[in-house]
Amino acid sequence: MSNGQPNGGGSADEYGLTPQYGHGGPAPEFGQPTGPTFLGPQAGQGPQAGQGPQPGQGTQPPYGQQPAQGQHPYGQQTPYGHQNSYQQYPQYGQGQGAGPAQPKKKSHGLLIGLLSGGLALLLIIIGGAVWAISVRNAPAKALEEFFDAVVAADAQAAINLLETAPSDTSLITDEVLRRSQELAPFTDVKVRPGSSSVRVELKIGGKQEVEYIDMVKSDDGWRVSDFPREVSVAGSVLGKINGAKPVDPTTLTLLPGTYELDDPSPNLEYRTNEKTFTVLSYGIGPNTSLSVTQSGKDATMKAIQDYFTNCAKSTDAQPKGCPYQLRPVYPVVGKYTWSHPKPPQVRIRDTYVDSSGVLRQSVSYDVRLQYRYRYGGSTQSYDRVSHFTTTLKVNLLGEKPVVSL
Repeated sequence: MSNGQPNGGGSADEYGLTPQYGHGGPAPEFGQPTGPTFLGPQAGQGPQAGQGPQPGQGTQPPYGQQPAQGQHPYGQQTPYGHQNSYQQYPQYGQGQGAGPAQPKKKSHGLLIGLLSGGLALLLIIIGGAVWAISVRNAPAKALEEFFDAVVAADAQAAINLLETAPSDTSLITDEVLRRSQELAPFTDVKVRPGSSSVRVELKIGGKQEVEYIDMVKSDDGWRVSDFPREVSVAGSVLGKINGAKPVDPTTLTLLPGTYELDDPSPNLEYRTNEKTFTVLSYGIGPNTSLSVTQSGKDATMKAIQDYFTNCAKSTDAQPKGCPYQLRPVYPVVGKYTWSHPKPPQVRIRDTYVDSSGVLRQSVSYDVRLQYRYRYGGSTQSYDRVSHFTTTLKVNLLGEKPVVSL
């Protein structure tokens, strides 16, 4: 530099600023600005070099009026070659004399509030979902525990999960449930979430079953309301079921499972070929129609013959428990003699076996009666053979049939 003026070589000025025209070109003419490019005043702010004062700028304000901030008093211009003394004027659109612009406050509180609200809403949604899942899982969990107890043949654990404890537990025992799983085991048990009606999928003896089990909520948690099942029987169960004798042979109180009818005795058998039945959410009673076994028929024939033989041993006019009797008109001398010239005729029919295991059997027989009586001052003899047909009752539930009138 020489005499404080910039040259055309592009070197820094006395303040270390690089001129705009420092690229080897000619120096600016007099009256052109030579300040740094980032400090040039904006339109309408401060006079440019080589230009006259603008209205309201560069003139002395009226007496008593203070100059506006950012303006030099009395219209003083900046030194030659500088537009201002490194004091940056406000940007376009900002008022003069207002001082430096204040930074805009960021809405941190609003952002935090929005985030907190969103988080709370998310937690509510998650909590609601967890609650809903929990509500639907609670009855399913109880039903799953119930089926676990049935499969494990734990009768008391299963009873504890029932809404109402049964009064008749003759067929709700560990032994009965164990036999049920031997006949047709429960496998692949899947309990789906639900509320008052819960879907359960399982295989019973390999056969796929899908049922809906009703559940109720009690003070002790969720309980099974669909069990025990009261299964009505058309007729009567005379034998055992899964090895146990029911208290009520006409209405069976059962948990889910498969049950098998045991034949009542060696003399009787159930007529149906299917002696097993399954109880799940439904319960259909078994067919309890009975028929007489072949050994039962043979035993019945012998029992009837023995019955008539015992009747023939009587010497009374009215043998007790026998199908025949005499009402004498004349005085009898001595005793009565009963006999059967030939065996009784019996044709056993299965359809005559009732629900109590009693066979009502028609029998044809001949009976001979001999005795002496007095008539007209003399002794007369009576000897006659009569033919009768009667119906006898034969109880076949015991080891041996029992015949009666």
